[in-house]
Amino acid sequence: MLDNFLFMPIRKFCDRLCDFGRTVWKSFYDMEFYRQVRTGPWVRGLVHFMKVSAVFALVMAAVSGPAAYVGLREISRQVTERVPENASLSLAGGQLSAALPMPFVVFGDDGEGGAGAVVLDTSVTGLDMPRDRVGEGGVLIGQEAVFFRSKSEERTYPLGEFPSFSVNRRQVTDWIARFSLPVSFGLAVGIGLMHFMAVFFGNFLFVLFGAGLACLFGRIFRIRLHYRQWLAVGFYALTLPLILSAFFDVIGWRTVPVFSVVFFMILASVMADERARGTKIPDGGSEGGKGGQGGQNGL
Repeated sequence: MLDNFLFMPIRKFCDRLCDFGRTVWKSFYDMEFYRQVRTGPWVRGLVHFMKVSAVFALVMAAVSGPAAYVGLREISRQVTERVPENASLSLAGGQLSAALPMPFVVFGDDGEGGAGAVVLDTSVTGLDMPRDRVGEGGVLIGQEAVFFRSKSEERTYPLGEFPSFSVNRRQVTDWIARFSLPVSFGLAVGIGLMHFMAVFFGNFLFVLFGAGLACLFGRIFRIRLHYRQWLAVGFYALTLPLILSAFFDVIGWRTVPVFSVVFFMILASVMADERARGTKIPDGGSEGGKGGQGGQNGL
């Protein structure tokens, strides 16, 4: 009795997870599945798409959280190994002072302004860009300003615009040791939420457009499907394009327009399936009766 009480929620969750997995798989190719989709409520498709968006958000959170934690621990290790024990850094009245050997390379391999390097050197004064000290894509932190240089622009940020602070090596390492876990968790949650909103709202608008386009072509070919049915189909049809586009992003093939191509291929397959089953609007353009999927079922 106690075992059933304890494990029943787990079993229900596993059953729902398996059902969701089967739905995802069928949304890749199964026309019989899409026949059932377009006879059901379109809100069911919206709920499915929300679940898919949540899965992508969870994956992003699961990746970004540990990555942030490892990154913070690596920063702590680098500070411990490379920064002298009595080192300190302070900003007051727009003037930066540092108890560090100069120039100090924060990031990069070249202390003389190599490409992409971030260098701290308080011997650099004034607000004029020292072009010989800042490489392409590099950053130089001087006594009174931060200098950034790229192919197309040069920027100078006066330190007088920044708030005053004072920090030493021990404070940095203690802060990382204390807050690395909650900060990593917070970043994971924040990134997951932002990714969910980006996936959901961005593609929601895409489905609205795609369903309207499919409905228009359906009218041209006299296929008896309403806009709400194309909405339902569209929400399920997004699953495979999202997975494939994420895969291509990971391997670096971002120029491949796989998302739109696969999405409209699925919609075209549904349209071809309806056409093959003879569910056309009569030549007079009237749908007659109650209308319905397959000319029989109510919409």
